[in-house]
Amino acid sequence: MADATLSQQLDQWKTRLNTITSNLLDLYGTESTKAICARLKDPGHDFSGVTKAKAARGIAKLDTLVDMYTRLANVIDEASDLVKKGSVLRPHEERARELLDGQSIVLQVQSVAVRNRGLLDDEHREVRATPGEVLAQMEQSFTEARDDITAVADAMAHVQPRLVALEHEIARLDSLAQTLGIVRSAAVRAGSLPLSRVESDPLGCATELAPLEDAVAQWRTELQAIDADHNAVLASLARGKVAIAELGDLIARSKAAFAEAHETLADPEGLLPPAGDDVVSSLDDWLRTLEQNTAAGRFAAVKVGMAKWEQACNERLEAARATCARNSAGLDERTELRGRYRALCAKADALRSRGVALGDAAEAACGQGKSVLDAIPFDLRAGRRVVEALEAALSAARK
Repeated sequence: MADATLSQQLDQWKTRLNTITSNLLDLYGTESTKAICARLKDPGHDFSGVTKAKAARGIAKLDTLVDMYTRLANVIDEASDLVKKGSVLRPHEERARELLDGQSIVLQVQSVAVRNRGLLDDEHREVRATPGEVLAQMEQSFTEARDDITAVADAMAHVQPRLVALEHEIARLDSLAQTLGIVRSAAVRAGSLPLSRVESDPLGCATELAPLEDAVAQWRTELQAIDADHNAVLASLARGKVAIAELGDLIARSKAAFAEAHETLADPEGLLPPAGDDVVSSLDDWLRTLEQNTAAGRFAAVKVGMAKWEQACNERLEAARATCARNSAGLDERTELRGRYRALCAKADALRSRGVALGDAAEAACGQGKSVLDAIPFDLRAGRRVVEALEAALSAARK
């Protein structure tokens, strides 16, 4: 009966071989491994550069793994057969242990040059290893083959789509740059990659793609900043047109109020002479020049010019608003006094209808107010007095 320890050792090796078989079949059977193998065998569609080197190394290691597996499996099978035979003298078990623990696997046969041989040396020398050493080498080779194949497969799957997306983004940015009058950045020009090269060497191009993506991102940021700057200039020009229109309207209303105040108010006070039309035309001509420079693409100069223009225009607007308010103040007060008078008269009528005696002062103020408030020229002082007198008289009458 076989030694229990030896049987356990054989069972362990058989379990390992089953696991190795499963993993090798899985790695060989992936679509990416099949595609890589097919590319390596097709001269018209082969890889190049870094990708070819890594793909060839990964597949070669995988093939070597199969060969090593076969040698290892043969030794394990031989040891298992010896144990099954059994013997009273147990020579078969001893041989089985030698196979499992000794240097029973020939890794390669090396030719020995005559200069390196002894008299009794063979011209060929075997390089041997134990099953445990072979398994350790196989684990290392599997890891390297898996990583190489995975790296190539990932590059095939992701690098080309990244380049296509990048080319679309570059085309979009080229269009924006053309609109802005900007040439493509030197970093983007220098980093351009042909699609055919990416197809044959995706892994090699992956290292170049990252700097190109960074360059495109930087260029995008620069173009967006320039675009925002241009849009800000265009927006300031649009605001300038609105400001010109407002200034023209203020000056026109100020002129109208100035003239009406002189015509309809008695001794108007605090009137200011309105600005002339030349103020508007001067700013308008300046703005038109800035628009022409914008059309010519001189945005930096226009940005500086618009800052000065806006300062000048804002000063004119402030002055025009103050002048318009000053010239309209008397007219506005006249309107306000007339409104108060009509409201007071309505209150007086309401009091009379309830039988309240208003008194001579209120009746006099009511009668006097219409002639004073409708008079032209209108005397603001007299208007204030008559409205205030009517308010006081009505207040007294309600008491």
